[in-house]
Amino acid sequence: MHSKNLLYALLLFCLVFSQQCFAQTLTNSATPPKGSVAGKLVINGSAQELQAKLKNVLVILYQDNDKTGNWVEVERQLSKPDGKFTFQLNLNSKYMIELVKEGYTTKKVEFDTEVYQLTNQPAPFDFIVDMVPDRDGLKYLNPVAKVFYYAKKKEFDYQLDYSKEQMEQDAKAEQEKLKKEAEERAKQEGKEIEK
Repeated sequence: MHSKNLLYALLLFCLVFSQQCFAQTLTNSATPPKGSVAGKLVINGSAQELQAKLKNVLVILYQDNDKTGNWVEVERQLSKPDGKFTFQLNLNSKYMIELVKEGYTTKKVEFDTEVYQLTNQPAPFDFIVDMVPDRDGLKYLNPVAKVFYYAKKKEFDYQLDYSKEQMEQDAKAEQEKLKKEAEERAKQEGKEIEK
């Protein structure tokens, strides 16, 4: 009987101990709340064509205040003679910058500054936007890159989006498709005339 009580006590202890360990694991692994840090993200950009710095590029900063895609212009500036420009973005917001220069394809970069809990302000984010001469009239519909807070690294990072090369390939494929369709229609019309 005494060993049976000891066995129950040991089993009860193991059960309670394992629940406390499980609860502690859940508490420690839970994702910290987003948007809990106030402050600024400083972005230092540079507009270039290959290695050449581009001055007087119009850089327009937009903010999506309600996060619905309704972008409102916040600020504009011209890049300096060394191609550089700087903005201070509030954390926990969405921004987009647009780079415009006559003779070049306009480019946009999106910034999502929503962060998890931080112990200090994030490091400045430095980046280069490679401007491409506009020879074919193609326009980017979407941002060429998206910047976001990467929680595992505890810093801001980026992901490249649609490239001009891909856009050119898509346009070329579309032109070839239209050409083939036109040739097929011409053949069809030629056959009808012969009859």
